[in-house]
Amino acid sequence: GLLGPCDVAEWAVGALLGEPDASAVVTELSDRSMLMIAGTDDTGQARFRLHDLLRDYACEELEGEPGLEVEAALSRVDDDWFQLASLASSALPRDPFFPSVSHGRAREVVPCARASRLTAEPQAWFAAERLNLLGVIDRTCAAGRYEFAARLALCQAGFERLRNRHDDGERSWRAIAEAAMVAGDPTASVQARFRLAAATVERGYAADAMELINECIAVFDRSEDLVSLTFALYWRSSCAWELELWHLSEPDARRGVALARKIGDRNAELICLGVLGRALGKLGYGEEAVAACELSLAIAVELGDESSESSALHNLAYVCTLADRCERAVRLCARCRELNRDIGDVRGEALSLGVLGDAYHGLGRYEDAVEAFSRALPIFRDHFIRRHHGLCLFKLGCAQQALGNHRQAAQHLTESVSVFRDLRLPTYEQRALRILNDCRLAAQG
Repeated sequence: GLLGPCDVAEWAVGALLGEPDASAVVTELSDRSMLMIAGTDDTGQARFRLHDLLRDYACEELEGEPGLEVEAALSRVDDDWFQLASLASSALPRDPFFPSVSHGRAREVVPCARASRLTAEPQAWFAAERLNLLGVIDRTCAAGRYEFAARLALCQAGFERLRNRHDDGERSWRAIAEAAMVAGDPTASVQARFRLAAATVERGYAADAMELINECIAVFDRSEDLVSLTFALYWRSSCAWELELWHLSEPDARRGVALARKIGDRNAELICLGVLGRALGKLGYGEEAVAACELSLAIAVELGDESSESSALHNLAYVCTLADRCERAVRLCARCRELNRDIGDVRGEALSLGVLGDAYHGLGRYEDAVEAFSRALPIFRDHFIRRHHGLCLFKLGCAQQALGNHRQAAQHLTESVSVFRDLRLPTYEQRALRILNDCRLAAQG
């Protein structure tokens, strides 16, 4: 239980023992059938696990070990996880939708050269270790070490965004928020609840997140934490936008832009401009929407942040579809998809395909729209991007309807209704039901 809840690599055994090289120990334990080889992870490292009965025995024996020795071993293991997670995180694009953070200096447990080799492919390393990292966060929160858990969770934010593992973020930040509240640390608790709310929005459950975001904004307003307040306004604006409350989304976005300029945070300014553009586009102000998103893109290019540039390109392409500039949207989507492939953003790739489908639909190129939505659909489905999964099904159904393929359209629309109902998005659900009824009548007639 000291190493983590799942299979581990050799370096983790070394950290537990306080040895830079545990190969001899691992080999001996494997030869004695005390460790079993569980395969090879995405980084090429062999994975090992204890036999279940041996693990149970070891846990019982651990209870009798001197407390100081156990604490020392745990400290080494935790430093090990943090060192490698921090190193892997530094090689990934930062999450542009939160303030810049420093993970703090990691103590070197794994020799530097070896640590660099292990995390040479950071997404692969996080994919291999994500369950163990979640286990460490659970364990340290239970022990009251929520500040360490928060630092470790922050290391994983970039990976969770690229791989759409916001379910992991939701689990981690809930545990951290609860541990901080138990410890009587309201500042740490509200920051964790803010992250929890954002993860909930990202999972598609905007309706569930709104109350929590409102609570966080009230705290940030009272404490005059303008940085946190600015980013929280972005998230509340995004949340309202997803709920089709565009008249609420627009003023929060405008206030976010004004605050970002006041505190001189260019990154906050560009994301608030992006959501402002989306809200204006839905409210029918196409020219203003395009202008806001063009400014957002210009700031992203100026900052040289590829993740922010990808998001800004997506927003600009989207509002172009709303402003009847669909040819331009097609060109922007091509740039956006190329950038997402370069940074390994699976979610961004699918979003670009979705907007490309919107643009083709707006141009009356319904077969091309079906192809684009069909390519995006399995990405949304397989990565549990629920809201966009439902939207993609809906839009695919609408494109099939335009082609006269009413039975296929009905199938996609029926699936979309189920997703929208689960996410508590009644407006989307009712719209899909209306078009579904039209398709069923056309198929019969």
